[in-house]
Amino acid sequence: AGTVFFMLQACLGINFKENHLFLHYPTLPPFLQEVWIQNLKLKKGKVDLHFKRYEKDVVVNVLNKEGDVKIFIEK
Repeated sequence: AGTVFFMLQACLGINFKENHLFLHYPTLPPFLQEVWIQNLKLKKGKVDLHFKRYEKDVVVNVLNKEGDVKIFIEK
């Protein structure tokens, strides 16, 4: 059951360290146009994210950020 979530984590390049969220070269498979992640909990907070594909790029929108969370996006 967790395989889908690990695959999504790998596509979006999601890594955590303490209260830092790292997104390394996020991509989406061809059959997904967008992905919403709500209430992603980190050590001292949580975030809501929206990923949307535009041609060969994926745009990341931070919809909500609560607590002492730092987000780093590498493209």
